[in-house]
Amino acid sequence: MHEQIEYACARGRISAPRTLKVNALLTAGDAVVRLATADDAKNQDERTMELRHPLMLGRWENALRELGAMTAGPARAQTPHALGTLPDDFYALPQDEAIGVLNARRFLAAIQQRRLEYKRYVRQITQALREREREGPHAIALAEAKATASHRLAERHPAEYALIRAELRPHEEHDGFLPRSLASSSQRAEIKRRVLATLADGTWTRSAAPEA
Repeated sequence: MHEQIEYACARGRISAPRTLKVNALLTAGDAVVRLATADDAKNQDERTMELRHPLMLGRWENALRELGAMTAGPARAQTPHALGTLPDDFYALPQDEAIGVLNARRFLAAIQQRRLEYKRYVRQITQALREREREGPHAIALAEAKATASHRLAERHPAEYALIRAELRPHEEHDGFLPRSLASSSQRAEIKRRVLATLADGTWTRSAAPEA
């Protein structure tokens, strides 16, 4: 997904100006990005917008994942993604150690919140890209071409067209649309073999009637 976002940025499908701060973070080492990510998580009421630049989303996610893995142990958490309950011996810990556990748990909770925010940013961007793709001139022209071809086939070879549609209809996601997974499956080859055999031996004239 990050590669798709980078591709869209490079071709102007996403308007995301690169400021000096964004460029600095893009070229910074992983330790610098982790530090910026940690500071951003600690300041929950503020946002380091450079981390949220579309080109930084991949590195932001990596930094959040690394910080979560680093903090899960000190926080006595079940996993980097779930705090769980406090350890059984928590109230027997020395005060300084107990405070350290609580601080680590607060930080891990902040990291988890930022991970949810990261996912929301990615969903918003990918949704916008899908909408622009559907509304693009190429997508519209392709849909019109498919509709025209389908109409011409139905007009010129109505019975054969009805046979093919009848074979494909049980596999459609919705009217006229097949799942992409079918294109590379053995089931597609079997459907094709069956249709061609039926057309070759002439039984299609008895098994399929033209659609109204």
